[in-house]
This record gives sequence, structure tokens and C-alpha cells, in this order.
Amino acid sequence: MPGHNHYASCLCGWCHKTRSNGYSERHEIISAFRNFTALSTLEREGATRSWTACFVSPNASCPVCDARVFFYQNAHGSRVFFDALGWPWPKHPCTDRASRTKYAKSLSAGSPRPRSRGEVLGLLDKARSVSFDVNAGFREKWGLSPWDLLEVTSIEKRGFENHVEARSISPPLDGMIRFSFTSHNHSPKVGDLIGFSGTEISLLDPEDWGQRGYKVRLF
Repeated sequence: MPGHNHYASCLCGWCHKTRSNGYSERHEIISAFRNFTALSTLEREGATRSWTACFVSPNASCPVCDARVFFYQNAHGSRVFFDALGWPWPKHPCTDRASRTKYAKSLSAGSPRPRSRGEVLGLLDKARSVSFDVNAGFREKWGLSPWDLLEVTSIEKRGFENHVEARSISPPLDGMIRFSFTSHNHSPKVGDLIGFSGTEISLLDPEDWGQRGYKVRLF
């Protein structure tokens, strides 16, 4: 029976007399609830299976396994699902090329959206609270940590030279990153997301959804 002026669900030492005075069990229940809430949020946002999802909101769900994924389509009607963005641009394995097109016809999702700084910090805080390493799966699969993820904010072409200014999405930094690279056929557009290793960038070619890498010169 709860104490005077206490709720029926109260877990204080007077109302919930188990173990010592109830406080120990109350702490365990609250801790378990917080862990459950944190993991549920990470799973719902796709962060437990993709490091990218901590920084960019997945814009689709796989029609086969319902996993949160990143969906793209180009001007020619070609469509693709990615597990993560940036190098090495891993495609989601559930659907082959033919069925991807069939399943994606009903999707009207826009481009993947970078999360706000508050969203990023909230997800990373939840990951830390349950000791979840968002990069562990990537390192286990590819043998190294993920490349940084940049969003192009401006680009200027001078012949074959591409002069790019970008902001860092992962990690979320305040300063802009400026670099140039040489390419005649492939240039990112404002708003594109690209991988960045510090000396090389990784672009997604919207014609065939292949990865294109280029050495860069920082300035």
C-alpha cells in the first residue's frame, strides 16, 4: 500500500519495501528503463546498425527487412538502397538490382537529411550511456574507422579543377573545409554528401551508383 500522498506506482523506500529499503531496486529499475529507452531510440533511428545514421537521418526503410536505410534515385529512374553513406558506399544486401527498382517505385523520400547538432549530440549521448560504440561494426567489417562525412556547400570549376567548400557532418565541426581535386567527368553538387579521409574524397556517381575516389589538395 503506498504511503500518504504517494502514487500507487511510487518506488520509494516506504512504498516499495524490498531488499534494503527499496532504493537499490528503484535505482536498478530506473537504470534499466533508461538503457531500454536509449537502445530503443538508437534502433529506431538506425544508429545501432549504421554509424552514418547518427549524423544523417535515414530516408527510407528496406521493404524486405524493414531496416532503416538511405535511398537514392537519379534522373534516369535508377534507384538504390545504401546501408551507410561515404566510403565505401555499402549497398543494402536485401534486394538485387531488379527488385530494388520494383520495391522503390512507391517511395517518395527526399534525399537523406543531415541531422541537427542537437540530434547528433542526443544520439551520441544515448550511445555512450549504454556503452555502444557506433563505429565498432564498421571497423569490424572494413578494418578501419569510417571516413569523415562532408556536405558540399559551394563548388567552383576552373577547367578540370574543382574547388570545393564543405562542412563536416561527421564529426560535426564548426569550421569549413576547403580543398580542390582534378576531375573532368565527376563533380559534386551543392548539398551532396561525400566521404573524406583527409587526403582523399569519395564521391557517389549518380549515373551508376559507383564510388569515385580522388586525391585532394587542402587550402
